[in-house]
Amino acid sequence: MWGEKLLSAIQERGYSKDWAKRASEGFKELFGASGGRYPVIAEKVVKIRAPEMPESDDGKNVPYAALIHPENPDSGAYGGMSLAIFPATDAPCLLTFVVGTSGLSPDDAVLGRPGHARIEIRPIGQQDSYPCKTYRNIHQRLEPQVIE
Repeated sequence: MWGEKLLSAIQERGYSKDWAKRASEGFKELFGASGGRYPVIAEKVVKIRAPEMPESDDGKNVPYAALIHPENPDSGAYGGMSLAIFPATDAPCLLTFVVGTSGLSPDDAVLGRPGHARIEIRPIGQQDSYPCKTYRNIHQRLEPQVIE
């Protein structure tokens, strides 16, 4: 059934040398062939990025797998909205909806519309950054929202 490979990669604890390959195969499994959840043509509106990289203690290599905008390059910084998963050391993967490091473009027309304000929710005790609630004023600093 579609999704089994992706769920297996998400539920894995720790990062193995074949995790990126399995996560990529899991994303591909969502489209068309072998009873995928979405039609094959839907695969053209996203790009799968799951680079194989060793995890590093200095935080420079952060393993991940993501669905990104198809106009983004195959490597390096990317922009726009993405669905990304990050393997954790002793827990299942972190599943995120994030904006790439290059900013909102090419999704700025959608994300800049009313109702798409950016917020950040983080665990208690983490006060190192402040979210911005508006697309247009990214320098606005707000007090963090803490959810218990």
